[in-house]
Amino acid sequence: MKINKVSIVIPVYNEKNTVAEIIARVKAVDLGEIEKEIIVVDDASTDGTRETLKAIGGIKTIFHSTNLGKGGAMRSGFNAATGDVLIPQDADLEYDPNDYKELIKPILRGEGEIVLGIRMNPEPDERRQHGFYWLTWLGNKIITCTTNWLYWNDAGEYEGCYKAFTKRVVDLVKVRSNGFEYENELICKLLKRGHRTVDMPIHYYPRGYKEGKKSSQKTDLKFFGLLLNTDSWIKQVSSRISLQAWSGSCPVGSCLGVLARGGKKVHGLLRGVDHKKKNEQETWPELQKEAV
Repeated sequence: MKINKVSIVIPVYNEKNTVAEIIARVKAVDLGEIEKEIIVVDDASTDGTRETLKAIGGIKTIFHSTNLGKGGAMRSGFNAATGDVLIPQDADLEYDPNDYKELIKPILRGEGEIVLGIRMNPEPDERRQHGFYWLTWLGNKIITCTTNWLYWNDAGEYEGCYKAFTKRVVDLVKVRSNGFEYENELICKLLKRGHRTVDMPIHYYPRGYKEGKKSSQKTDLKFFGLLLNTDSWIKQVSSRISLQAWSGSCPVGSCLGVLARGGKKVHGLLRGVDHKKKNEQETWPELQKEAV
């Protein structure tokens, strides 16, 4: 697929200490002939973030008068985007914008229109010393397994910040969520329409809990509730059970099987086996040339 422009959407809420830095990092990313559009959506910050944004040039800014939530900010940014591909970007410095090139390669190669970033967790990770981390880890695994089973997908995870969507597919569905579950609802509705995702490993430098991570186990519970209410989930479950009964398998076995296959796939990606081979064979200019 030919990509002329990539729109990076940055939803911010009270990120005065990091927003200027993340914008600078995004600006520094070189995508060659592909144009970058940076859209920052301030979701009614009260800590001076808004004033900081007004002093930064070279970006599009959207200011909410009331706090809608991350999903509301993402919707505003996606609606205003003019790029062929849309990438969400958090403002908390946990992700590396230099991963954009890898993230959009599957789209350039025509492998799909939805790319999911699979986080490579740092070693050591101090968060593992807290029980809350393992609750969140378990919640993410349950969400991944359940989503894969309901929609017959094989994603490694759905909760990483970095994802790449073509503008075309985003415009196909209407998303109602205003919270952190916005992208999950978007993906579920696209999966229901028959689209599939492509995994791509991304770097991840998580903040500690004392540093103010905004997501929580409430987010996982809220999304799980959304998952069960998205577009007649009972019909999805019934069709899966019927198919598995016909094939002699069971829902639990299928669920674990999909998770296992997904884990094996991600493990290979994170070890860089196929990833490095592709990078050695396909340079960035070559990919751009092929897409023309």
